[in-house]
Amino acid sequence: MRAAFFSPLPPTRSGIADYSQALLEPLKRHVEIEVFSDGGREFRPEGFDLALYQIGNNPYHDFVYEAALRHPGIAVMHESNVHHLIADITIKRGDWGAYLEEAAYNGGSTALEYARKVQALKAAPDYEGIPMTRRLLESAQALIVHSDFMRCEMRKQGFAGPIARIPHGAWIPEVDRLEYRQRLGLDERPVGHSASCAERPNSGRRWEPARDHPVPTWIWVHLHHEHMAERHPIPHGSS
Repeated sequence: MRAAFFSPLPPTRSGIADYSQALLEPLKRHVEIEVFSDGGREFRPEGFDLALYQIGNNPYHDFVYEAALRHPGIAVMHESNVHHLIADITIKRGDWGAYLEEAAYNGGSTALEYARKVQALKAAPDYEGIPMTRRLLESAQALIVHSDFMRCEMRKQGFAGPIARIPHGAWIPEVDRLEYRQRLGLDERPVGHSASCAERPNSGRRWEPARDHPVPTWIWVHLHHEHMAERHPIPHGSS
């Protein structure tokens, strides 16, 4: 079997790019794969048994989405909403007509009326209210999702074809625990952590340890758009 694999790849700053890079090697043990990692190459579907499209909700997936509409195949739905992607390939390209058409196609006259307000700069796009998946779901031959939640979402959004749920893979590298503690400046006490994409740690109720348990060291890991991480020790008692 010969498959066309559409996805951004590293160094593209996309988690799906990293996922695809990790997936390709084991996948090649089972099928012959040709990778399309940008829109610069011509795709001839007659030379393949199937096309696999990794769909994400950001501009790095514009060529994947457009190819999936031109040449229907199997869409791997990493997101249940692609409104940001649609805005990128319409509004950001100056094609308001295409955006209005998509709004009407996905949400009817009410969505079209709201989209006209967006065009007039009187409102922001209704990113959460309209997932903008209808055209893709109508053209896809089958879907792959990674969770029961996504399978239910795709059914709710009207997809009636085959859906395969394949749990998201993960791997745990072998590391020297003591070496990493030393690198992070940690002692032998238990460690708690909080991960956030905000500008500061999430606020919440103060955590109080049980009297007979050691007080953990808390670490806040801040992730920002460069896919970098910053480590900020948080003194016990901070909220």
